[in-house]
Amino acid sequence: MIIVLTSTAPPQLSDLDRFDRLHAELHGEISAVQLDGLCRAGDDDHVWLDIDAARETGSELAADDSFAGGFDAMIAFARDHGWVDEAGTHVRAHVIAAG
Repeated sequence: MIIVLTSTAPPQLSDLDRFDRLHAELHGEISAVQLDGLCRAGDDDHVWLDIDAARETGSELAADDSFAGGFDAMIAFARDHGWVDEAGTHVRAHVIAAG
């Protein structure tokens, strides 16, 4: 799953059927990105994805019913590796510059 970050639109999800890698794709400068709705700021290399908002958005956009199981497995993997915040509400996503 990819979180698309731009300065012209709120964060959006793409590659909804890919659960083996979660990252944010940055188009522009991190300081100019809109981070409302799905994400909140992290450091310069990471953003925090709202798990419930992403699950709801992905379920609405996914082409088939397998989204929920794949998404939950991805979040469980992230939790096992310490990439979910203490409250259990957000998962950390690495920011990669779009090229």
